[in-house]
Amino acid sequence: MNKNKKRIKDYLKQPYTRIVIPDSKTGTFSAEILEFPGCFSEGKTIEEAYEHLEKFAESWIEASLDLNQTIPPPTVIQGAGGKIVLRLPKSLHRQLIIISEREGTSLNQFILSAISEKVGATNLSNEFIQKIINQIPIFRFNQIQFNGLKVEGTREISSPFSYVPNNSIKNKTTIMNN
Repeated sequence: MNKNKKRIKDYLKQPYTRIVIPDSKTGTFSAEILEFPGCFSEGKTIEEAYEHLEKFAESWIEASLDLNQTIPPPTVIQGAGGKIVLRLPKSLHRQLIIISEREGTSLNQFILSAISEKVGATNLSNEFIQKIINQIPIFRFNQIQFNGLKVEGTREISSPFSYVPNNSIKNKTTIMNN
């Protein structure tokens, strides 16, 4: 085994965060290594998705090394004991105390709720955005008008523009910029 291959294998032995997510619509699985941007794969089974991920991760690391890029270290989650020390500006601390007292809860519980709400909202918005992107249809059109520019001919586009069906404009479909 050459030196670079051994180095890649050594990286993959580290505790990088690997996740596998089922897709209920397709019955497939996607997998990714969170510390490696863009390093993800798919498979028909969990095992297949994970196997593809490991092969892709090797290529990802090799390409990063070839480009003299730094390989990010693994995220260490093992020390997460549920307790953190947090420094706040006095004015923010005061506001948090006032709001938590107004809501009849402890400061700790209020901060926990605020953090949970933010994390939940972020996850929800990411899921919502992904669902919207998956719902954007591909339109077939004969003419498009966008900012005064007309393009004619049959084309297919995937676009968040408003769509007017063919039958409403005598064989001409118009897509207008919102």
